[in-house]
Amino acid sequence: MQLRRQEALAVEQKRNKLITIGVLSGLVVVIAASFLWFQTQKQALNNVYVNSGQSHLTLETNSGRKILTIVDSQQNPEVFYRVILQDSPAGKKLSLGCNWINSNGEISHQNSYQTKQINKAVWPTYCKYKFHPASPVGNWQVEMYLGDRLLSQTEFTVK
Repeated sequence: MQLRRQEALAVEQKRNKLITIGVLSGLVVVIAASFLWFQTQKQALNNVYVNSGQSHLTLETNSGRKILTIVDSQQNPEVFYRVILQDSPAGKKLSLGCNWINSNGEISHQNSYQTKQINKAVWPTYCKYKFHPASPVGNWQVEMYLGDRLLSQTEFTVK
């Protein structure tokens, strides 16, 4: 009778080892797959870029046709920083932001937004700022970020 118990115990221990090995193997596979998935997602965001000639300032009224280099703040214009993203990840929404930096080197305005779901590799987007007569005159710049990565920047003059 004790021999049967020992045999049954040996069978149970073997089965428990197999179950433990199976569970641990499954966990390793899930962790490895998760790591690869996150790396792929990160790489897709790192591929997004902007060509230097594809970012410019415009007024709302001209829909991007007339490029601005000088902004007349006395006219209270709403200025758009239009950027064309390249290699945008299809099926994703991107978190973008813009810093409008005045002639004193201070951030006068920040935009933060999420794009619509991207459905093509070349994706036009913009951020905007409404200038007012009290805006500091001089050389300004606007920067667009994807997360904390600078995508594009443009300099312009405010008078």
